[in-house]
Amino acid sequence: FEAPEYAPERLSEKTGGGPENAMRVLDAALLALDALGPDGWNEDAIKVALFGLEEVLGAKPRKFVPVLYVAIMGKPAGIPLFESMAILGRERTLQRLRRRARIASNGAISSTGVSRASIPQHWLNGCVRLLVSGVRSPSRM
Repeated sequence: FEAPEYAPERLSEKTGGGPENAMRVLDAALLALDALGPDGWNEDAIKVALFGLEEVLGAKPRKFVPVLYVAIMGKPAGIPLFESMAILGRERTLQRLRRRARIASNGAISSTGVSRASIPQHWLNGCVRLLVSGVRSPSRM
């Protein structure tokens, strides 16, 4: 399960937003996924957390998911992302995202603008309710 190597520019090549956008996506994903504890780390919980970034980032998943594909797999598309993240495990997934965030930050011009405070509390509460209630996936997916 070695992390793939690739040029940092690959993080943002599909989104067209440059390194600032890639950093923003990686930061938001790290915050959302870090909130999932080891016991809650599964494909459905990962999907809920990442699709919830649509509101936080103000973009459709097709605009930000390629950044996550590259960070995790080294290319902007591939085998199912959420399943791959579940198989890799929480620590290895977060490690890859953190490593790519550090690499991307070297090319970023401005701050990412994403912090725990910028994630709406109702969104975090909704994720927790879904995970606690055992709902397998959100209805809009």
